[in-house]
Amino acid sequence: MRAFAEKAGWKINGCDEKSVREFCNEVGIERGVLKVWMHNNKYSLLNGKIREIEHGLCLNTHSNDGDGSSSS
Repeated sequence: MRAFAEKAGWKINGCDEKSVREFCNEVGIERGVLKVWMHNNKYSLLNGKIREIEHGLCLNTHSNDGDGSSSS
């Protein structure tokens, strides 16, 4: 469902209705269930990605510590 939501831009109304119906039939859920799931999970999943990116940036920033170079 996450992959479909990302492909749809996390908006069920802006997505092609045919693809929404096909996806719901494949998964075995109603359109309303997909809409609620997308609404409930959009920010929690996006926030998780942001935290992953920030964590990666922190690791990259600290990976240069102790390499013998000085900034002065």
